[in-house]
Amino acid sequence: MHWTWKLAVILTALMMTFPLVAADCGGDDDDDDDSSDDDTADDDDTGDDDTVDDDTVDDDTVDDDDTVDDDTADDDTADDDTGDDDVEVPIVQSEAFLNRCATFIDNCATNTGGRYEQICALEKDQSINEDVIRNYISSTVEPREDTADFGMTGFMRMMYLYEDKLAEPLRTEIEDAFLGFKYWPDEAGPDEMVFWSENHHILFHSLEYLAGQKWRNETFTNEPMTGQDHIDKVLPRLHRWLDWRLLHGFSEWHSNVYYNEDAPPLLNLVDFAEDADIREKAKLVLDMLLLDMAFNSKDATIATAHGRTYPDKITNRSSDSMSGAQSLWFGNTDKWMTDNGGFTETHLCTSAYAAPEAIVRVANATPDEFLNFQRDGINIADADDYGLTYTDPDDVLFWWSMGSYAAPDIIEGTFDTLDEWTMWDGAFFGDLNFLEPIAQSPIIKTLITLLRPISQGPALEELNIVTYRTPEYQLSSAQDYNPGYWGAQTAMWSGLIDPQTSVYTSIPGGAGDYLSTDWTGGFLPRIGQVENVAILVYGEEGFFLDNLLRPVFNKGYAHAFFPRGNFDEWSQSDGWTFGRKGDAYVALYASAPTRWADGETSDYELIADTINLVWIVEMGSAAQNGTYEAFKADILSADVTVDGLDVTYDSPSVGELSYGWTGRLKRDGKRVDQGSFKRFDNMYIQHEWGDTLYTLNIDELRLELDVENLTRTMYEGSGS
Repeated sequence: MHWTWKLAVILTALMMTFPLVAADCGGDDDDDDDSSDDDTADDDDTGDDDTVDDDTVDDDTVDDDDTVDDDTADDDTADDDTGDDDVEVPIVQSEAFLNRCATFIDNCATNTGGRYEQICALEKDQSINEDVIRNYISSTVEPREDTADFGMTGFMRMMYLYEDKLAEPLRTEIEDAFLGFKYWPDEAGPDEMVFWSENHHILFHSLEYLAGQKWRNETFTNEPMTGQDHIDKVLPRLHRWLDWRLLHGFSEWHSNVYYNEDAPPLLNLVDFAEDADIREKAKLVLDMLLLDMAFNSKDATIATAHGRTYPDKITNRSSDSMSGAQSLWFGNTDKWMTDNGGFTETHLCTSAYAAPEAIVRVANATPDEFLNFQRDGINIADADDYGLTYTDPDDVLFWWSMGSYAAPDIIEGTFDTLDEWTMWDGAFFGDLNFLEPIAQSPIIKTLITLLRPISQGPALEELNIVTYRTPEYQLSSAQDYNPGYWGAQTAMWSGLIDPQTSVYTSIPGGAGDYLSTDWTGGFLPRIGQVENVAILVYGEEGFFLDNLLRPVFNKGYAHAFFPRGNFDEWSQSDGWTFGRKGDAYVALYASAPTRWADGETSDYELIADTINLVWIVEMGSAAQNGTYEAFKADILSADVTVDGLDVTYDSPSVGELSYGWTGRLKRDGKRVDQGSFKRFDNMYIQHEWGDTLYTLNIDELRLELDVENLTRTMYEGSGS
């Protein structure tokens, strides 16, 4: 759930009491169980400065039309030389996967203290803890508390798979809970539930569809509707959610929390939906989710930019909510042995969904170097391109699913939807009902526009990431994403050696889990990455109101997460902090003086007493750099020049990089493309944005995911 827009709107309302200020500016939720310058960035950025075709005759362009190097293995994934002897092979659950799941279910069934562990007990024909289910219904479902849809998704699996194993009266109590449930905010009755974030969309839509299907001829008690009525109502919304994920990825991009809420309802649709199109779309969306994790994870840990995450997922990446599920699907770690009772794990190990072997192989591949360019999501400004409005309630909830409640283009639609669906007095919006009488005042939108870095900052718009991975480490980051805007639950980059050893930087927001914390959200940096090196620039957007309110939203300093105690050795010299873990190395530079924090964070928090600075991170390994001492010596001998927020760094591994708060990222004087990228662009797949056929090649396997015809087909042969 996002509370960010509330604060933005409240601040806007408060600003209305300061007319002189306004006039002055007028001219210019986790469920692990629960100018004229040619180099100015904005000179013509309404269309993309660095797109493929914008430099066809530009002498200073380096590979602008090929985000993956020309010498990348299998650069032509849509090969014309497919062999006639290619043979279709079935997509089935592997014996190794089934064995892992059998062990998981055995372990999970020994502990029936959690609501999802009841699924394991039922699968093993063991008795269940009925009180766990009853208590959840009475404490969360019936009073319509937030996240009620999580538990109900597990209960839906129980009702479809194990209804005959549920004793009376519990079975009837669960059925009554579904018949009396509120499935969308346009339905009757007060509630405390959040329906509209991306994961809640699919949770509620799948529940409504499957409940309507199961009790098709029953009259539901919250609304005078039959099950078939619910199906007819939700089916267009369900199709749209699935279609958007298939073509544009996830808005809560790369979430190491909320993918754990997306997968279970999708697995339920795969197993129980009678509508074949819904079933096949759900399989394909799961395939996309697995591709996303396979391309951007190391050691079953999603280590890249996150649209929504929590502080403990940054400071303790072994708590990644999808690591257990990844290790079950891919067998690449043994996390599944101990991560019992999880939301996704219990659903996938009782599901018929089969991960394509080609994706499993990608997840387990360890090339010397892997480079992925990827694009997810859309921009608010591009609504017309996708047939979206800013006013239709269903479209408004789509924008809300991106965390965009108070963006200037959305705010009027937000207020109109609150009116139309009588949501002003609900738990989520109730503390804003004082704004209802003035919601349509032009000054609201004017002030929201002046506050755009804060009001639009939480919106999860188009993301372009670069992920570079070797067997020893992974570096991944968001490219030039809304610098100076204020993020809510975002994390914009990650340098990972293993789940216990990673590096990260941010400006602490300190406004709470749903706004920004010490390690999530806050004012966003401008990032440029070339392979194993990234430059992170933290600065100010420069709007008067933004600068006036900036102290409300940050603690006045920047910091890095650098867990020196987890490294085998570490040291500091000339502004650099170095670390070695095994054969992996990391070097982190700050353009401002740094100090280690006091108290309980002293072992990992490196502080710079400014919010305007440049960080540089370079990662390496014994295989790439030789000894750790050689790695350090090479970096310490490299020239670093910082002028304000402009930096030039002569990296010993990738050459001279130049970047800043404005201007383009350059490598050896030539511009580097920072997006918009293809949907996927790496050694296994190159997929153009908007195309409907995804083709993945690895070894002698070719996987074709056809979104238009809703087929997933795998071939084996020399032509793959």
